Amino acid sequence: MLRSAASSLTSLLVLVAGRAVFFLLVSHLFGASVLGMVALSMSVIMLLALTLDLGAASSVVRLSAKEPSWVPGLRTNTYILAVLSLAAALPICLALYRFLGDSVFTDFGIVARVSLPFLIAAQVLQLGLQGIHFGRGDFLLVARGHLIHYGVLGLGTLGCRIAGLDGEVLLPLYLLALLLKAGFLAGKLDSGAGRLGSAERLRFLRLQIREGLHMMFGSLANLLNYRIDALLLAYFLPTEQVGFYAAAVTLAEVTLYLPKGIGQAAFPWVSSATRQPEDRVPRREIRKMALSLGATSAVLAAVLILVAPVAIPVIFGSSFEPAVAPARVLVVAAAFNGLGILAMSLLYGLGRADLNTAAGVLAAIANVVANLLLIPRLGIVGAAWASCVSYVLYFAITTLALRHVMDADRPAPARSQIDAEEKRRQSPTGRP
Repeated sequence: MLRSAASSLTSLLVLVAGRAVFFLLVSHLFGASVLGMVALSMSVIMLLALTLDLGAASSVVRLSAKEPSWVPGLRTNTYILAVLSLAAALPICLALYRFLGDSVFTDFGIVARVSLPFLIAAQVLQLGLQGIHFGRGDFLLVARGHLIHYGVLGLGTLGCRIAGLDGEVLLPLYLLALLLKAGFLAGKLDSGAGRLGSAERLRFLRLQIREGLHMMFGSLANLLNYRIDALLLAYFLPTEQVGFYAAAVTLAEVTLYLPKGIGQAAFPWVSSATRQPEDRVPRREIRKMALSLGATSAVLAAVLILVAPVAIPVIFGSSFEPAVAPARVLVVAAAFNGLGILAMSLLYGLGRADLNTAAGVLAAIANVVANLLLIPRLGIVGAAWASCVSYVLYFAITTLALRHVMDADRPAPARSQIDAEEKRRQSPTGRP
């Protein structure tokens, strides 16, 4: 478990470091408005990708961990779902441009608008392939894929600026980087896999969707809870404010690195540890993991709150000083969210995605209501407080749900132990 957690954390650090460098390049080379457009695009892409893949990105992690021989079928279905996602994304994006183009997608030109549905399909493809590797424990291989993705993206961003191109060309560049990453991940799964018949592909597809639907609503609710603030900010405020908020989120996400890394490793670990019905939940290890993570997150959050007024202007530039106030609130929110993410991963691994779905839906509803109330009054600081409320709620519900699952799995004491305890209680001396 420790080795898997270290590999998972390495993969996650490469991912977030690459994304942070990309955001830094965009903020310095193109400004807050283009950064806001990129952040908004990433939110829309992730929301629609997780919706259109029917939970496959989550289910493949559990299925490939439970039975490695299913990997060829899961890989084939990932290709199929990516093509179907593109067919569905085209009319959805057209509808979004028609009804929200004047309020949300004001800074999107024709290049950005054409790229968006293809980006959604590419995200479905790379998330599915990445999930298979996660289930197999190939975290370091996924880290190499992240390096390819953000290496191409970073160099391309510099090239676009040198060539004097508009900021919207960053979206086709992002599409190219996603496809190169997906190609790398797919190539590492091709060796030794034979051709599958139509009946076998259909069987795997039914299995994948059946597992995925249980996880899709929870993953979608969690992502909506995480991304809805950017969408609502784009509706109420100029895109530049979304860019400031994206900078604040980038700093606050430092608190999430460790929880996400441990959670990615805990998901397949718990799935394999409880593979047989008679296997017991490793309660002691889970409690130790949660307590250590909580203490580490608290210390890191305190440090980030102190350095935020200096770090954000230094890293993003003096024009991003409005991001300091929401960043301090989001750091607290992220500390609670990290513990909720760990509980979510453990619930997924234990096959209780339904409990995570309930927690995610309740937190997302609270997030939307709080954002609608606070953004018009407080702007990006209000969005940060709305996230804080929803993340604390999500942490509380998932933690209680995980405790309930672990208590329900506790083996019943033997009859002799029960009799001895009853005699002890009835004895005046407290002895049997």
